[in-house]
Amino acid sequence: MTFHFQIFGRHGQMLPSFCSSTRSFQGRPAAEVMASELQRFNAKRVLFITDRGVHAAGLTRPLEAAVPQGCRLAGVYSEVMQDPTAQLMDELGNRCRDEGIDALVAIGGGAALDAAKGAGLVASHGGSILDLVGEDKVQRPPITLLCIPTTAGTGSEVSWHISVNDTERHLKVTVRSPLAVATTAILDPQMVASVPPAVAAAAGMDALTHLLESYVGNVGRWEMTDALNLHGIQLVGDSMLPYWKNRGDERHARSMQIASCIGGLALSHSRTGIVHQMARPLGAKFHVPHGMANAVLLPWCLAVTATRDPVRFARIARALDSSAPEDDAAAAAGLADTVHRMNKTMRVPSSLAAFGVKEAELEDLAVDALQGKPAVTNPCAVSLEEVVGIYRNALKGEAHG
Repeated sequence: MTFHFQIFGRHGQMLPSFCSSTRSFQGRPAAEVMASELQRFNAKRVLFITDRGVHAAGLTRPLEAAVPQGCRLAGVYSEVMQDPTAQLMDELGNRCRDEGIDALVAIGGGAALDAAKGAGLVASHGGSILDLVGEDKVQRPPITLLCIPTTAGTGSEVSWHISVNDTERHLKVTVRSPLAVATTAILDPQMVASVPPAVAAAAGMDALTHLLESYVGNVGRWEMTDALNLHGIQLVGDSMLPYWKNRGDERHARSMQIASCIGGLALSHSRTGIVHQMARPLGAKFHVPHGMANAVLLPWCLAVTATRDPVRFARIARALDSSAPEDDAAAAAGLADTVHRMNKTMRVPSSLAAFGVKEAELEDLAVDALQGKPAVTNPCAVSLEEVVGIYRNALKGEAHG
């Protein structure tokens, strides 16, 4: 039976609600928590899913050694790519079904976690992950799935979104359901201590974009998501730059892990907006890492949208930077520059030209971003011409203001 999360009142409005079934742990070492959880679920055969970089860094070795007695390690799959494909998820899911694998451990960034979530659903449903694309098509949870993030940003360890690269149609599509979640999330600050600076920057700005867009969006937000998002934004403001400078700083690493989780929970309910819509085709067509695409686009999108709802954007500005002006209009207007300065400090490219984007491709990108529909989750309507303009500004990379 399909699980329908959204419930509507007598007058057709969506009722405020919140749902999270993932059990989250923070602390270290991750290996101990993993072993305990595999025993708790009586797992007999487990497959690790990760990428080459994480595997080469040795982050899976202590986890492999900690697989508990009575549970057999079926292998370590370390070939997850940047944008995991439907084919990969189907192959891994079918491997689970064929080999009697009843548990997965995902170690990595959003790509590895999404690949494992998709594989877990194929294992529990059969068929293809593409059969579950869209809203509330998932009928049962994935097989036991433990997610151990090695970046602090995507929130995939707790979100009920799965991003799928449909290579046949050259599209990035989404599975969205409260059942499309990990069983357990394990947040160990040591697991995010060795991430390269560029990856830390992209992941952190991804978390900020999730929190910010979820706070100002038009769909699904209410007092609970508002409270979570503002606290998450404050954590990013306090800890993003210190963590980027020293990824081994456990206090700031923990704060960024919490901010990432909050973002993952919030975007599952109150959605994202124009930044994510515009980032998606950059990933599909130019293979720009998702967090980096968000980072580059965010200040330019803010320059267009922040003045449309100065009260809410001013709250964001003051949560992100305690020195932001008390005047709402001034605080909202300065938010884009605050984000731009964070990007500059973390050496985020200022122009889409760094990723091979050309002027002649901007209109096609804009059409793909909007897909013939208005940006309904954004705090304001954004036209095709405005989206082209945002892309053009991000391509020029000129100063704000």
